[in-house]
Amino acid sequence: MTYDRLHNKLNAYVDHKLSAKLMEEVALHLRTCEDCRKELARIEKLVSILKEDAIPDVPPDLAVRIVAHGRRQLSGRIAHPRRWLVPHIYTWDSMPGYVRAAAAVVLIVGLTVGTLLGLSVSHEGNDQNVTIATQESDPVAVFNLDYFSDTPSGSLTQIYAALSTPQNGVGR
Repeated sequence: MTYDRLHNKLNAYVDHKLSAKLMEEVALHLRTCEDCRKELARIEKLVSILKEDAIPDVPPDLAVRIVAHGRRQLSGRIAHPRRWLVPHIYTWDSMPGYVRAAAAVVLIVGLTVGTLLGLSVSHEGNDQNVTIATQESDPVAVFNLDYFSDTPSGSLTQIYAALSTPQNGVGR
C-alpha cells in the first residue's frame, strides 16, 4: 500500500471502520513507513484529546465579536469597507482627459442622432395618425380586423366585431 493511499485511510483505521483485509494492509504498511506512524500518532493524540476534554460552551456574543473584529481589521486597510465588494469602477475624475473628451463627444453625437431620428419618426407617425383618425369610425379598418370577415355568422369572432363597431352613435 502506498503512502498516499494509506494517508486517506488513517482516520478510518483509528476508528476501526475499515474492513479486516484493509486493517491488515494498513498495519503492515505502518511497520515499514515512519511518516505514516508519525501521522497515526498525531491522529491518535488528537482523538484522545477530543475524548478527554468536553466541548466548551460558545459565548452568546461570539458572532458579534467576530464581526466587530473583522470590521476593525478592514477599517485599517480600506477607507470604504463596502468598496472591496464591488469591482473597481473608473470615476469621471480618475479618467484621463482624452477619455473624458471622447465620452463627451460620443454622448453629444448620440443625443443629436437620437433627436433627429425621433423627429423624423414623429413626422412620419403624424401622417399615419391622420389616416387612423379618419378611419376611426370603422374599427375593422383601424384594428385590421378584416381577416375576420370569412368567419361564420354567430361565431365569437363575429360577435366581437359586431360589438366593437359603433351603431347609432354608441361608442366602441
